[in-house]
Amino acid sequence: MKRPKLLFPPATNETWLDRIEALQREFPHWEFIPATDSDFWEAQLPEADAIVAGRISEQHLKLAGRLKVLFVPFAGVNPFPLQQLQAQGVVVSNSHGSCEVVAERALTLALSLLGRIVEFHNKLCQGQWLRSGRPEHFWESLQHKECGLLGIGSIGTHLARLLRAFSCSIAGFGRRNRKETPAFLDSYSSNLIELIDRSDVIFLSLPLTTETTGIIDAEILGRMRGKYIINIGRSALIKEEALYRSLINAEIAGAALDVHFQYPRKQGEHMYPSAYPIHELPNVVLTPHNASHTALARVLNIDGTVDNIRHYLRNGRPRHVVDLAAGY
Repeated sequence: MKRPKLLFPPATNETWLDRIEALQREFPHWEFIPATDSDFWEAQLPEADAIVAGRISEQHLKLAGRLKVLFVPFAGVNPFPLQQLQAQGVVVSNSHGSCEVVAERALTLALSLLGRIVEFHNKLCQGQWLRSGRPEHFWESLQHKECGLLGIGSIGTHLARLLRAFSCSIAGFGRRNRKETPAFLDSYSSNLIELIDRSDVIFLSLPLTTETTGIIDAEILGRMRGKYIINIGRSALIKEEALYRSLINAEIAGAALDVHFQYPRKQGEHMYPSAYPIHELPNVVLTPHNASHTALARVLNIDGTVDNIRHYLRNGRPRHVVDLAAGY
């Protein structure tokens, strides 16, 4: 009798190899197979019962007629063909392991933006000391700020814990009405305008879906005079041109972005993060969509994925399951 197969992606690192060996010892009735070459998927997918993949094409998915579950080794699933996965009855499970590290990056971006760290650094490198004591040389403290979290999943939960150290008041936003406010929040609202109006700093960690695409548009940005926005979710949550106009017209105080509107198509290609010169503005802080690019985050994501695999093999269902209709 053939053993069921679980496939792993190519270039599997030492941590993955260690975890795969442990899984094989624990579940000897399964076959755990790391990819070996470029022809691996075509050869193995027709017999795969489960796979770990950071991306899968519609063409490859068509080959996987036996596939029951797809394990994604990170949180975001919007690049996947969700409708086709749903049509084929494939369960999709994602890993939330690195969310605490991504929350740390969100806090770092906020402190850098409000503290004007990049601006002061660049000026000082030019010999300019912005320390006259005049208000235009002040920086803004995060202490006691009203913080709005658009996205109250794993990242939002960890971020709220970090913000407590700054005596912030924390409000959360979600699409559905809740009878009770989650314990890690001071308040919760399904009314976006209400949350925006009460917040000084807005953090975006929402998944990208048809409902959330462009959720921060010109109208919302127009209500954000003197406020800051931090995006570690997806760039398309914000209308690109509207963001640029609101920044140059001083409608918002500043923006910090780890996710961007355009990306290099190949390694080493020179590319600015937006079609508009957002990168030239002093009230903007940018990082290259690498919030989870740490050695710790990699291990946490791997272990989160392995936890999902174990839960599936023991109970028939992963710990974290994506709602394919909702997109997260």
